[in-house]
Formats: sequence, C-alpha cells, structure tokens
Amino acid sequence: MKGTVEVWIWIVAGIIAGLLILTLGYSYSLQMINTVTEQSVLEQYDELYTQTNELCWSYLGNQKEANLILNKNIIGIYLTSDQYGEYNNTDLIDSIIKENVSSGDFLCIKIKNKKTICKQLDCNARIPFLGAVPIEFSLTSLINQIKGNPESFEYNLILKRDNVGVNITKINIKTTNEDFISPIIQNAQINPTSGPMDTVFIITAEITDSSGVNATTTIAHIQNPDETDIALITLYDDGLHSDGAVNDNIYGNTWDSTGFPLAPYYVDITACDILGNCRENENI
Repeated sequence: MKGTVEVWIWIVAGIIAGLLILTLGYSYSLQMINTVTEQSVLEQYDELYTQTNELCWSYLGNQKEANLILNKNIIGIYLTSDQYGEYNNTDLIDSIIKENVSSGDFLCIKIKNKKTICKQLDCNARIPFLGAVPIEFSLTSLINQIKGNPESFEYNLILKRDNVGVNITKINIKTTNEDFISPIIQNAQINPTSGPMDTVFIITAEITDSSGVNATTTIAHIQNPDETDIALITLYDDGLHSDGAVNDNIYGNTWDSTGFPLAPYYVDITACDILGNCRENENI
C-alpha cells in the first residue's frame, strides 16, 4: 500500500511540474508576442500620424489610405485637444462601441498598462475612436494566441483634407487571426566592431517568427552614414556561415572590408517571414 501511495505522489508531482512548465512557457510566449505586436502597432500609429500631418499641408480634397491592425492590448486610438486630459478605459471602450468621433490636434494611443502617447499634429483632425473591442474568451482564441496569432481588429481608413483639417473615416473593420507580426530581430552583433581596411567582420543576429522566417530575406545592409548600401550580405542559419549551429535561429555571415575605404559604416538587418511581414533593425 505504501508503495502505491508513493507512486501516486510521484505521478501527481509530475503532472503539477508539467502544468507549471506549460504555464511558464505560455506566459513567456505571450509576453514576447505582446511586445512585438505592440512595436508593430506603434509603427502603424507613427505612420498614421505622418500621413495625417502630410495632409495638413496638402490641398483640399487630397486623400490617403491607411491600415491599422490592433490587438486587445491597444485600448484606443483617438484625437484630443488636451494631451493631458486622458480618457479612462471604460469611456474609451464605450466610445469605440458607440462609434463616436473624436477631434483635436493631438493624436493619441493608449496601450494597456502603459502611459498614453500623444503627438501634436499641424492641424485639427477628426477620427472615430478606434480600438480592439474586448471579446469573450474562446478556446480558439487561446490556441491562436499560443501559436503567435492573437485575435486582432483590422481597420481600413480614408484620410481626406477638408476646409476644417483632416477627416479620417473608417471604411471597413474586421476581426482576424492572421499573422501580421514581423520577425523578431534581436542580439545583433558585429565582431570586431572596428578594424583596418582588410578586416573580415562577423555579423550575427537572432531572428525568429511564429510563421517561419523566409531565409532568402535575412540580409545585412552595409551602409555609408547617408544610408546608401555599399554591400548586401545574406545571413544564413546553416551552421556554415559563422552562425553557430544549424537551425538555432542565429543567422550569420562575414563581410570582407578589403577594397573599401577606411571610414565609419553602419549595418541594418532586414528579415521577412513566409507571409511577407518584414522588419528592419537599423544601425546595429
């Protein structure tokens, strides 16, 4: 009887340990997904700000199109005349559901558990309150989050210059579980960091993506300070190009500086996934 009890204790302990490992792994995975998704949304927010500002100085009737894909961590995007008069989450969600229109010369984005970011435009504008309206929990949604494809809300927008400023309207909104996240490029290194004209530099970076990295797009751009390319070096994860082990997500290659003037150079690294989502890390 004692032996049977001990066996069951080990079984229960193993189950608990397995669940703990699964939970920790899911939490880390979700944290990474949220970080990269947040970065992607901020890039879209910056692009929306730039497009709106360009129209501020444009002729009446000129227009542009914009696209935003927001996940549940984005509480709202809106306009206001007071960058310090922050909306609370409940009011923002209510305004999104009711499709209220905001106006002002500060374009703001509020991210869950982060400080609201507001950037001043060169004119007044109008935009519907935009955000990822919370939905009820579902197993499908959870599985998609684990796979790196959290449920998101996609907005198609029209920006038009009028006699008041810039009017932004939404022409379409849909939910999607498609992977729109660009590859993660991190731990980029150049070794050595400087040297004479005949130095061979080793360039490496860790590149990952939930859908898979397109290995033909992992490129190091050797550039002059004015950002013109002087060499394009394809980075590999085959264990044969100073990249470590094969398929370890470390991409690498070498650049032989022989024949190039002794001068400061910069390196940008670009990568796309198999769905065409691309990212660039500048000036590593």
